[in-house]
Amino acid sequence: MIAKRVYDNILLGRKCIFCGNYHLYRLKDKRLKCRHCHKIYSLKKLRKDLDILYHFYLEISARKTSIALGISYRTVSRKFMEYMGSMKRLTTAKLLLSTTST
Repeated sequence: MIAKRVYDNILLGRKCIFCGNYHLYRLKDKRLKCRHCHKIYSLKKLRKDLDILYHFYLEISARKTSIALGISYRTVSRKFMEYMGSMKRLTTAKLLLSTTST
């Protein structure tokens, strides 16, 4: 329940995704800017990235994801490669930590 409320606050543009502050305002081009950390982001891009991440989590191919979301294959495959690279770095870091602590 708490996770859904946080998720809704972020996707509805009520809470900053970078610092968690609730003081946001809309710019003329419909992006959001935080009054606290001064970062600018787009809710449309955030939703698109979360949709791609969700399909990646479900292990749906990049081709099927691009068709389902109506996004170019190149964009989806680039994001999938980013996610795989992040996972690889995390597992490598965990392995390094576990070998140094023993």
